[in-house]
Amino acid sequence: MKAIMRIRICAFAVVFLSILAAAQERRTAPLVPADMLDGQRLVDRVSGISVLAPDNWVWVWLQRDEDGYRNFSASNPIGGLGFAVNVSRADLDWTRKNAEDVQIGMAKKLMASGFKVDPRIFETSAVPISNSYRFVWAIVLPNGERRFRFGYVAHGINHIVSFTCIAVGEQEPEEFTRFVRSAKLF
Repeated sequence: MKAIMRIRICAFAVVFLSILAAAQERRTAPLVPADMLDGQRLVDRVSGISVLAPDNWVWVWLQRDEDGYRNFSASNPIGGLGFAVNVSRADLDWTRKNAEDVQIGMAKKLMASGFKVDPRIFETSAVPISNSYRFVWAIVLPNGERRFRFGYVAHGINHIVSFTCIAVGEQEPEEFTRFVRSAKLF
């Protein structure tokens, strides 16, 4: 079971790196189909998640259901912030240790890609649902720029969901907090 969990964590981290690459090419990423949108709300019945993007933001589908992973991004078309939503199928006991393993796996993959990661916060959260976890990292991009990564990890029915945002300042962007609070797992 531990080996399977480690494989899933590594795969989850690989997916995250693909999101970073895709985020740089947002304009060419496929838009989420209209039948998955209710106004600004993404409703993914396959993953069992819905989340509301800020007004006038665009939803893109970064990777379509590859080995149980689905990756979406909501981005401001006039620049600025973008938020990632990553879903992976996982049937496991949801513990603090498993949640830590997920976020540590993401950090290790970033480091392997030339990022410097300094974990600052890992704490329990009731957002987006009870028994979730919030994390904050100080990161240095490969080009030397300093940023902060904010994220939440939650466990729904047979899936793990993460919400992430990279921002310039140490304060979690209010838009991101509202975005995560709007999420429903079903």
